[in-house]
Amino acid sequence: MVTKDYNYRVDGKDFALRRCKKCGLAWLERPPKSLGKYYREGVYWIHSPAKNPSGAKGAPIRIARLLVPAQNLWLGLLPSGKAVKILDVGCGDGTLMETMLEKNPLADVTGIEMRGHAADSAKKKGLRVIVGDFFEVEGELPSSGYDFIFMNHVFEHLRHPGLALGKFRRLLKKGGKAIIIVPNVNGMSCWVFGKYSECYDAPRHLFDFSTASLHALASKEGFTCKTSTFSASSVLASMANRFGVSRRDYCSWSGAHSPSWLAAVFLLAWLSLVPGWLGFGDQILAVLEK
Repeated sequence: MVTKDYNYRVDGKDFALRRCKKCGLAWLERPPKSLGKYYREGVYWIHSPAKNPSGAKGAPIRIARLLVPAQNLWLGLLPSGKAVKILDVGCGDGTLMETMLEKNPLADVTGIEMRGHAADSAKKKGLRVIVGDFFEVEGELPSSGYDFIFMNHVFEHLRHPGLALGKFRRLLKKGGKAIIIVPNVNGMSCWVFGKYSECYDAPRHLFDFSTASLHALASKEGFTCKTSTFSASSVLASMANRFGVSRRDYCSWSGAHSPSWLAAVFLLAWLSLVPGWLGFGDQILAVLEK
């Protein structure tokens, strides 16, 4: 399949995706030698509050975190009232770290973030953040030092996902869990919208996973793995891609966080659980246990 950068339209280049017929794993055939321009300011706008059209703060966002059921899937895996150590790899501006601490103030949470402006934003919130590439800084972290490792829509960006899981095994305590969220290549938006699906996000996504490919990779690296699927906004975003609506316009329209918009988000979030229950949600939640 040939696709383009439909999500952010940095350029009009074609990108070829290959796919394993056995396990469903998809990968970018010839990734650009330098991906820097595809992560420029404004791409993944949630990590850049100054450029974020939906940068509302305070109670509405805290309420949204609690009411959107997709988030509760992973949040429910974290214990409350217990001193646990959590590593958030690719923590961005620290929004999810804040969510973890809201649920469990006793948790010891550390983030790793490569991009400076997002890491700076997280640090301004008083969060502990290590700036750098995971593969370069993980050697400084303690072996068997963490109860949980969290990776939200980062795993698909890695050049060596299997190597990352090997590092996770070193970092996790016995019985510790890696919680990984990735797009689902067998999800509804990929089926319906094909190359326009938000889930492919070429060329930033170097790999795109199915539940079968995640199970195979986890087993190879010595983990037990449980997966479930859910959906978020991928169908709407993919529809925007298909009809030529730019991400900037889409986010600006959705960014006001008016009561009507929040109500629509909550309704769509709960409705989106249906394809997830049927096994073809647009996102995969994988829980890997050491």
